[in-house]
This record gives sequence, C-alpha cells and structure tokens, in this order.
Amino acid sequence: MLDKRRFLGATLGALQFSGAALAQIHSTTGPAKKEIPRRKARTTKLFKAPEFYPNALAVAPGDAGVWVAQQKLKGIQAQGSGVPEQPGPEQVWLMDWDGKVKRTIATKSQVTSALAVGGGYLWVIANNETDYPPPYTGVHKVDLKTGETVSVQQIPLGGGGTHGCKWHDGKLWIISGRLNCMLRVDPVTWTCDHAVRIRNDTPDTMRTHDMTFDDQGFIWLATANSSKSYAEGVEGIAKYDAVSGEVLELVTLEPGSCDPHGLDFTKGAFVACDAGHHPGWPDKDGPGAGWVFRIELE
Repeated sequence: MLDKRRFLGATLGALQFSGAALAQIHSTTGPAKKEIPRRKARTTKLFKAPEFYPNALAVAPGDAGVWVAQQKLKGIQAQGSGVPEQPGPEQVWLMDWDGKVKRTIATKSQVTSALAVGGGYLWVIANNETDYPPPYTGVHKVDLKTGETVSVQQIPLGGGGTHGCKWHDGKLWIISGRLNCMLRVDPVTWTCDHAVRIRNDTPDTMRTHDMTFDDQGFIWLATANSSKSYAEGVEGIAKYDAVSGEVLELVTLEPGSCDPHGLDFTKGAFVACDAGHHPGWPDKDGPGAGWVFRIELE
C-alpha cells in the first residue's frame, strides 16, 4: 500500500508542473505509431576509473576532461551484489582524456547515480539518504571552485531515485524514476517546466540509465533489457525529440560491448562509463566493468 506521506508528496509535487509539461507527459504515453529506425554501435575502451564503481559521467567544459562519479554499494545494493558495504565518501574525479586524475572531490552523496556540470557547479545525485541536512536522497549542488556542498534538494515532483541528469542550455535535466520522465528543471526556482516521458516499448528498453544531448539538441538515453547477467544483457541508446518526446531511433550495442551507465556527448562522439554494477547481475560482470569508453555508431 502506498503510504499517505508519499502519496501526498507525489500529488502536491505534481501541481508544480506547468500546463505545457503536463500536456507533454500525456501526449507521449500512447502506443508507438510507427516503426522506429534501428542501427548498431560498438564501444571502444578509453581508460579505467581509479576505483569502483564509476556510475556517472559528465564532460567538463572547455575540453578540460571528463568528470566521473563513484557509486559505493551500501545497504540493499551491497546485499544484492553479494559484496560488503563500502565505507567512506564517494569520489568525483576530473580525468583527462588519457585517464590521468587531475582533481578529486569527496562528496557527501551516497550511492551516486547521476552527474552533471554547469552554472559553476557539479550536480551530484544520491540514491541513498545522506547525513547532509536535510537527510534525504537528492541533488547535491557542489561548488566547482571549492569542492564544497552548497545545498541538497529533492528531485522535483515528489523526489525519488534517478539514473541520470545533464546540464543543457542553462537548465538541469533530471531523470525521475518515480515518474519515469526526463524533467527539465530551472536551477534557481527549482521548478519543472517541461517533461519527456521515457518509453519502455520494446524488450530492450525496459531499463534506462543516463541521458545526454547531442550537438543538435536531441536527447539520447542509455537503455537496456531486463536481464540477470551480462551474457543475457542487451544495451543501447535511444534518440528522443526533446520537444515532442518522440523516440526517433534505437541503437543496439554489438555483443562484447561495454555497459553504459553514465553517458555524455562531446565533439561528435558519445562517451560513457561502465559501473561494473548492474542490478540483478553478478558483481563486476562484463568486459567493460570500471572503464570509460566511446560509443561509435555504425
């Protein structure tokens, strides 16, 4: 049974949507009307993260490298993977394109699942409650100059978990797992003015991870099937129209590819990281566990 507190939170949160955002969700919930084009892609390993589990990624402005965020397994995440809980702060590393660590920030996030950079801040999203007041899952706003946490706020429209976020055109886009939507959030007012429904219309798009934007403004979302091991897994990326929410293309990664968790786009290419932790899989399953890699479309 849905508890009263969660119900009221979700209901009141939904009132923050603008009419356009609500219409956007409603317009993208129907069945697919046409066959979606498909193609293949392969992955090429670039370098390994310093530690496990590299679960989120964001390209640094000005070609300074790439930020990679660590997820430590705690609670049910550790139990489900058969590993002990991992103590200590979760790191965010700034790495150059040769894999050299240029900077390390120890965050207050726990079970980090998404990362964005923009507006002078790192936006680090925790999927576990943290000790930083107030103690809840949410978006950690980290000053890029000092590395200090400025604030923590819940994901708009009822909070909940996430597997992705990105900064685009002055707004913070956050995947809401509870709503199964990609939300466009004003970083100042912390309100959502637009939402794109995530489509799980095919067997290989039942799970999703991070999102990003290409240089034409299209959204790309990391996708996967429901599976119990890397051998059963089917991974890919899906292209969305950021305005209409229409799925324009589905890309499937070739067998033997890395498993995208964090995802970004730079200089005409997709960059991703393979956490080595995929819910339901054995620990560090697959050849790409711990790697940052490039996705090359065919």
